[in-house]
Amino acid sequence: MPVIHRADEPLQLRGIVIVPDLLANVGGVLASYYEWVQNLQQFPWD
Repeated sequence: MPVIHRADEPLQLRGIVIVPDLLANVGGVLASYYEWVQNLQQFPWD
């Protein structure tokens, strides 16, 4: 869930870790890329 900069301090005080969106979504992006490459090359992976 997106947060505004004013929420950083209260969340840190409660022990909640804030992860940048780029890092949180990189796994899905990489998986989509590998599926796309597999489809282009018509190379099935196990």
